[in-house]
Amino acid sequence: LYDPVINSSELQLFDNEDEPSEELKTQVSMCIINTAHVFHNFDSNKLCIIPVKISLHNDSHVSSLVTINTSGTNSVSPPSSYRPNLFYPYPSKDFRWVGFSGTVKTLPPRSSDIMLLYVAVSSPGVYDLGRRLEHWCQNDLYREPVLQILKAVCFLTVSNAND
Repeated sequence: LYDPVINSSELQLFDNEDEPSEELKTQVSMCIINTAHVFHNFDSNKLCIIPVKISLHNDSHVSSLVTINTSGTNSVSPPSSYRPNLFYPYPSKDFRWVGFSGTVKTLPPRSSDIMLLYVAVSSPGVYDLGRRLEHWCQNDLYREPVLQILKAVCFLTVSNAND
């Protein structure tokens, strides 16, 4: 499932003068693990909190410092080829990650870790959880944090239990 180990001397750091290379942008992969469809009674409780697991895997051969940002992304949205609206043409935008605006984890080489996060929604809808989630990687290959490409498409459907 993962690319073979690339020797650091073979790693291309930049595609051009300003942009980090594809290899630097794919050092840590992220997978969002959640229930696809949740029913909630919005008449009795206006806020629905849903647990979501985030799996991180360090694909590189060096230890990496990973920063997860859940407070809304500061970067340009991923290309549409990474974020297709396969299940619903207009995903809802009003949701928040609950508990913290970000976290920092150290991942040893070729290792994985799972984090438990929570999503809060106040109405039924279809939510693209990857829209407000980004992760950055920093290690000895390149000292500055590099925004990692999130290729996962992860939708959460929330329905009103009274409908």
